[in-house]
Amino acid sequence: HTSEIAKNLLQTDILDLAFITDTRKVLPTIHTETLLEEDLVLVASHTHHLHRKEKLTLKAIAQETILLTEKGCSYRTQFESKFQLEGIYPDHVIEFVSIEAIKQCVIAGLDISLLPRMVVEKELNSGSLFKLPIPLALNPIFTEMAWHKDKYIPSYLEDFIEIAHMQYNSFQKEMKES
Repeated sequence: HTSEIAKNLLQTDILDLAFITDTRKVLPTIHTETLLEEDLVLVASHTHHLHRKEKLTLKAIAQETILLTEKGCSYRTQFESKFQLEGIYPDHVIEFVSIEAIKQCVIAGLDISLLPRMVVEKELNSGSLFKLPIPLALNPIFTEMAWHKDKYIPSYLEDFIEIAHMQYNSFQKEMKES
């Protein structure tokens, strides 16, 4: 979930390459290449009662059931920290290991979630999800490729890195056009 876990796996040579989605963190022994900068969005289905609100408070959000990723996920941690700073604790949190499961539950009307925009862009454009006005400033997250800075990169891994860059560039272009 975090760059810390990836850093440890990369440094111990368990992983050759990792895709990390996290807030930006400079790690001196790890080389990273940013693929995508991502905003976080609070989403609900178009039938959810909050979708009609022009302004939300943390207190109002905390009264909803919030569908979140596992503990340790960087954006979940950032979200929960904002609540804790205000002394507010959500009444109901349901934890999932699958972002797709969270998204499908929210589409089905099972309350709200905080997710990277990239994950819900198509649903926001189609109207099956609605972006709620979030009352707090969250740091953007970045999807990066990472590897140990001193690791020898064989040609097949160089090719993979190049293909990953091309695919992310293509994805970003598609999202801008839609």
